[in-house]
Amino acid sequence: MCLSSVIAATNTIKAEFFVIDNASTDGSKDFFTNKFSSVQFVWNEENVGFGAANNQVLKDCKGDYILFLNPDTILPEDFFKRLFSEIDSLADVGTIGVRMIDGEGKFLPESKRSLPSLLSTFYKMTGLANLFPRNVKIASYYAGAVGENEKGKVQILSGACMLLSSKAAKATNGFDEDFFMYGEDIDLSYRVLKAGLANYYVPLTIVHYKGESTSKSSDSYYKNFYGAMKLFVKKHYNQIYAASLKPVITVVEKAAVLKRKLKGKDKESSATQENNWLMLTEIKLPKNYTPVKDHDAIAEKFYSIVEQPRPLNDRTEVLREWLIKKKVKIVILGDDRFSYKTIIEIIEMLSGIEKIYVLATATNSLVYGGNSLENGLAVSVR
Repeated sequence: MCLSSVIAATNTIKAEFFVIDNASTDGSKDFFTNKFSSVQFVWNEENVGFGAANNQVLKDCKGDYILFLNPDTILPEDFFKRLFSEIDSLADVGTIGVRMIDGEGKFLPESKRSLPSLLSTFYKMTGLANLFPRNVKIASYYAGAVGENEKGKVQILSGACMLLSSKAAKATNGFDEDFFMYGEDIDLSYRVLKAGLANYYVPLTIVHYKGESTSKSSDSYYKNFYGAMKLFVKKHYNQIYAASLKPVITVVEKAAVLKRKLKGKDKESSATQENNWLMLTEIKLPKNYTPVKDHDAIAEKFYSIVEQPRPLNDRTEVLREWLIKKKVKIVILGDDRFSYKTIIEIIEMLSGIEKIYVLATATNSLVYGGNSLENGLAVSVR
């Protein structure tokens, strides 16, 4: 679905597409053979890491701007048109990041951040940042001085969707490959600033499922993530300050692991709740399917959908109220009936009420992005 949305978003511009596969074991190579003829695929025999994989094709990119994009994302059709319309008003562009929501429609605050510091971490951990979300200092962890629906300069942007100017690419030589998977976007953002260029946040909304490309279901995630933070402070901060930050990062890591485990128990206690289903598409799912992951129980529920398809003009507050009244928990959208922009709008509109699955007809796959405690779901429908 990511590829389909990207290609749809480039119908008015000249673009080249690269997909780097880091030795995946899910049959991706066979699946994508003879699909997406405009895309250049690179099939690595080993997982070289996020930054190194992107750097592999960076030298081959001929455009004025390079978009780094996670595979668990959906872009609206007017993504590049709107983004490039903003660029002329921005000075010394190094990178541009956008407003990201997860698969449940919730804003992802890591769309914009500030450089890691003792104070910003303290304010975030104590909850003070939530009490003063727009305070320049107290809410600096997630760049609170710039609202989620405002355009502005920030220090750090997310590598899940980062537009890098060719000028910044030359100045930085891309990602630091010492960062295997996490922290490379923080490092690159900082080196862009050190090169005298600016990082901008633009409130253009995309979906980032957060769970398709990485999982937070094990302690190893936290070890790798916070290990990358320690590497960053060691690389960029003076020895004394880096030494003072190191134990703080360790404490934050342990607190995050404990929080996940406690929430995981709460989730298990509510796992038996029944879900009603609504299908916002006229697509009829075939009876044969192949789960990409072990989600047989979820896949089987597709065949018990009883609600009739709802018309497109119900994409209003009326639809939201109707869903609440019906106690509908799960919605299925089809990208052959709705534009990607509309799908994104519906996902955000229904935030906090339903789980929303999107059926990608080009690849016959059904995608859902869970919250921070759930893995993403992808079911391949044959």
